[in-house]
Amino acid sequence: MVAHALQCVEFFRMLVGRRKRKKIGEMLAKRCRFMHWSDHDPHRKRRNVHNAVRRIEQKETAQAMKLPLLHLLSTPIDSSIIVLEWLPIDDIPPELIDHNKTAREHHMMRVPQPITGIEVFRQKVLTHHVVMRLIDPNNKDPIGDLVMANMSRVQWRQWHVVNSKHESYFEPATWVGIDENNRIKPQTPWDRVDLYITSKSTTTKARQRRLGSIEELHSYVVDDPHSTEKRAADRARSHIRLNLGNHQYNSDKVQMHSRKFNEAKKNKLSIHGSKMGLKQLADGATAVAASGVNMATSGVNAVGNLVKGSLSTGIKKAVADDGDLVGGDAVLEIVGYLPL
Repeated sequence: MVAHALQCVEFFRMLVGRRKRKKIGEMLAKRCRFMHWSDHDPHRKRRNVHNAVRRIEQKETAQAMKLPLLHLLSTPIDSSIIVLEWLPIDDIPPELIDHNKTAREHHMMRVPQPITGIEVFRQKVLTHHVVMRLIDPNNKDPIGDLVMANMSRVQWRQWHVVNSKHESYFEPATWVGIDENNRIKPQTPWDRVDLYITSKSTTTKARQRRLGSIEELHSYVVDDPHSTEKRAADRARSHIRLNLGNHQYNSDKVQMHSRKFNEAKKNKLSIHGSKMGLKQLADGATAVAASGVNMATSGVNAVGNLVKGSLSTGIKKAVADDGDLVGGDAVLEIVGYLPL
């Protein structure tokens, strides 16, 4: 009986391990596909460079202030959950308004600029469904069906336009930063928007899965290679993407660094208090002084153990954080707008 029980335990242990390996393998495969696509998509590459430069500057600022990055990040005031609905490619209503056409007609502009796409979106989102297509390799629909969302209730508080040489970004003010006196600026809470999507299966109950949080809207203009127009101005085409991911303040790695900083600061104050207590008791009885020394030594050892434990825990959480990022990476492109 004992031998059979041990065999059963070993079987289930192998089964769980096999499932975990399969899940990790699928997760890594998704991440590799997305990274490969990002490296070969010129607009995504420019967006990644734009974000990388900013994050390096933020990290350097936090290091100069000797503060964890989380202390310089603003948190959202509200979170909106938007569930995307499928729109079959064969059932697109005739009243669909094309985004590029709307951008051309905006303020009678013959050649749309990157900022034009953002202005059109902010105008149409108040009264229209936003119709999009998933374009990243992990979420792209094989048939080409579209999705639509009602974002009319999102207030977009503390979302601002940032212009670069080739693109315009509409993004939340997640960075607090410091003023000219090297003091942390007051927080400006912003609106977080999360997108979910339902499964297309009709045989089972529709399940929702999270695509990610909108990190920014990314607008740019390209020369349409499929256009037959002779003039470059007539071939210009406005594009606007929704880049989804996970905001920095919600990263396990960033939060772990903040916890380590707070714990180290707390233990430093505790050790300082113990040393002050020893100084005051120096003129007391020898036994009391010895007891105080032992307490201080124990405190130092506790800090050493805490740092070691935090380091190993930090490595595990950093790995977990990288895994979570796979579930938050998605890119959608706006096709047009449908009246509510």
